[in-house]
Formats: sequence, C-alpha cells, structure tokens
Amino acid sequence: MSGVEADPNGTSVMSERVDPIWTAKYPYTPEAKKYISMYAPALQEFEKEDLRHLLDHAYGRVLETLRGGYVGVGEEPEVVAVTYPLAFAMVRLAEGPAIHGAFARGEARRALGFLMEERPREVVHVASSSFGLHMEYSEDEGAYLLGLLDYIRVSGGLWSKYWRLANRHVEAGRVYMDHRLACRFVAERVRRYTLTRLGEVTARLPGFLEPYSRRVEEEYERMVATGQIRGRRRRRPAEYGWIEGVMKRPVADGRHRLLWLVLAPYLVNVKGLDLEEAREAALVYMRACDRVKRMEGNVEGLVRYYVDYAARKRLRPMSIRSLREKHPDVYALVTEPAEG
Repeated sequence: MSGVEADPNGTSVMSERVDPIWTAKYPYTPEAKKYISMYAPALQEFEKEDLRHLLDHAYGRVLETLRGGYVGVGEEPEVVAVTYPLAFAMVRLAEGPAIHGAFARGEARRALGFLMEERPREVVHVASSSFGLHMEYSEDEGAYLLGLLDYIRVSGGLWSKYWRLANRHVEAGRVYMDHRLACRFVAERVRRYTLTRLGEVTARLPGFLEPYSRRVEEEYERMVATGQIRGRRRRRPAEYGWIEGVMKRPVADGRHRLLWLVLAPYLVNVKGLDLEEAREAALVYMRACDRVKRMEGNVEGLVRYYVDYAARKRLRPMSIRSLREKHPDVYALVTEPAEG
C-alpha cells in the first residue's frame, strides 16, 4: 500500500513551513511555534507605542472569531501570525468558560476551512506533529487511515451521533475517513487543544491586556443579548464566586464529591455551558488533580456521568455552608481558596 504519512524526522521539511503564511493558518504546529519564537515580540513588548496597533488587531481578531467570522491570512500574514499569542492571552484573561468555548469553536472552524484546501500530506502533518495522532493517507484507497484508539479518544467525548464508531469503516485497527471527515476530525482536535490551553493556569499575563479582555466580555454579552450569536449570558452570582477559586486549586482527595456536588452543577446550571464544554472544563480540573495524586479508573467516564447527571436533574451546586455542615472533610479542602 502506498501512502502519505507524517514526515519521519520533520527536520528536512520544517523550514518549508516556518513562514508567516503557515503560522497564520496553523499557530499550534511546531513550525508555527518556532516562527513565533523567532519573530514575534514577547507579550510585554506590545505595550510599546509603536506596537500598540497590533493590540487592536488582536482584539478585532477575537471579536471576529467570537461572532463566527473567518479570520483569514489576508495581505499581511506576518501580522496575523504574530498577533495570535495576543488574541489568545486576551481570551484567556476573559471571565467565563462560555467565551473560551466560543473562541475554541471559532478556531476549529478556521482550521477546518484551511485544512479542506490542503493536500493530504499537510493534513496528515498537522494531525501527527501537533496532536500526536496516528494518521496516514492511502493513495491506493483514496482514504485517510487513523488509529482506532486515536479515534475513540477524540470521538468518545462528542455528543453527536455522527461521530459514533458504528458509522465508520474500521479495518485492521484503523478507521477509514474521506478528506472532509479527516479535516473535521483534526479541527475537533484543534477545538479541544484550544479549550484546554485556555483553561490552564499560567504565569501572570501583562496587565495592559486586562482592558481588552474586559471589552471582550462586554462585546460577547452584547452579541448574545442582541441575538448576533447563540449562547448564554454569563451569570456570576456572588454566592458561587468561591467555586472559581476551587477550580484553580487541584486537590489530592475528595475530587469525586467536588465534581458531583459542586463543579458539575456549577458548570452546567450556573455558568450555562453546554454539555460538551462543561465536560471539557471539568476534565481539565480532574486531570490537574490527577497530577497531584493519581486516581484509578476512567476519569473521562466519571466526568461525563456527573456532568450529564447535573444537567438531567438540573442540580444547583452545594453552597459553602452546606458543604461545611454535610461534608466537612471536603469543606476543609476548599476553605483556603474559598476564603483566601
């Protein structure tokens, strides 16, 4: 069988892709990261007067993504390439998983548009080099072949029946896909990657980005309120503010009850996330807990169960007072971030 696989060593072709056009299209690839490290100023540098116009460009890019628009390469791919870290930082600072989810979906749509125009060689390269997917393209069969476990790992977290394995042709441990399906699959991986990165706790970002992030929040609220985009308005009732602190501090014990009693109901019925986004946010926290102390069992299955249960029963998160009275051991775990 002849096929197009991921470049075996990457070094011979990396220079082909370390350019502004590739970086503007696929900023999460190794080549794009190298280009950005070589040519993009550090985030702190954008406060300088001669670079501040790039802040406005990044802000406009975020709004266009949130409203469902298409951020193309344009006539200045260098500008699109180097402002991606700025746009990402603005969204990361914005409050509300709903904004993070909308931005991640927009990046996935953007990726799909570019990938659909690529040769199989490039689609395979993005899939393998950026996300470690075991994908190849068979010229004899005119199909992409993806490792069965890779397919299950990604499609297992999707709600749509479209992605069920029963709807795919599977042979010899590989899932067969046409060009559009392969591109959609990689785009979904882009969405997950973006959402996970946005939820990671990182070093403090430059303060001059804060006003832009607040404007992003305001514009998102306005878009939802006026019906420009589908979504739920952010709700920030004071009695649940302590939960945000909990989500920034992974724990070694008590994570099952935190997920069941607090986090899943909060993400679904207070934050207003859809099921897929709520599962992603909860999974980020549970994986952070896993790095503190390893937990046996199927973490993804546990998250799916409790998030879906909270949505089905319309559960509200337990208050800090009830947690103290009914689950004092769990309360002891969250007291510091809740009251600190």
